[in-house]
Amino acid sequence: MVTLSIHRSRPHLLVALAVGVLLMMVGCAKERPVGPRTNPNHVAGANCGATGCHSAEHQNWALSLHAAEPAEVLLNSDHNTEEQLIDECLQCHTPFQAADYHVGDFVQPLDQTGPWHLVDSNTAKWQAIKCEVCHDPTSTISKKLAFYDFAAEAYVSVASTTELCEKCHQAGTDDSRDLAGSVHEGIQCSACHLKPGSQMNIDPHESCGRCHPGVNPGHPDVTTLNTTYRSADSPNNIHFVQCATCHPTGVALHGG
Repeated sequence: MVTLSIHRSRPHLLVALAVGVLLMMVGCAKERPVGPRTNPNHVAGANCGATGCHSAEHQNWALSLHAAEPAEVLLNSDHNTEEQLIDECLQCHTPFQAADYHVGDFVQPLDQTGPWHLVDSNTAKWQAIKCEVCHDPTSTISKKLAFYDFAAEAYVSVASTTELCEKCHQAGTDDSRDLAGSVHEGIQCSACHLKPGSQMNIDPHESCGRCHPGVNPGHPDVTTLNTTYRSADSPNNIHFVQCATCHPTGVALHGG
């Protein structure tokens, strides 16, 4: 009854108490530690194009090796006979699955003799190198560039596109794109792999014309030379080509 009398005689106290509790709750919410900057609505890279927001970029991605199906990555007999598949492969080929899956969950047997086959029950869970591997949807920096660290389940900041690409395309590995010593040394990855504006261009065939033939008008058309630009089977990878590749003695080789 004493409580009732207070409620009836001093309703303003109840209002003040309620407001105070509300303010405390708001204050606590602001001080709550922020978790990893990952957005579950962006985990599936297909959303980037399906919403209509990034349809052109998503189309470019879908045609690139970053969107490779598990069969393309895991059933490569040339690779598998030379090097056994291990869990580390998932860290770059499908980072969002690397924390929860083993490579054996996607392919069997894990040996260097084969024949290899996919584990059908998990094939649909393969996400490849989705847009969110290299772009933090919550970032405010240009192009939202960042690398998704599967171990920390958070994004790692990068200073340049080259630093970002080298998270997986590391020098000394099968996937190296190290330009050191090549005619392209010092060029950022974005110079060839980003179209003017914001559109991604994993296939840089349209990029050569930005520099060539302007850098050396007297040089033969670089797109006709024997490099991986002209043919994927060429022994001369465009990332590593040097002047000596075509001019081993200072004189151009015949036939390109």
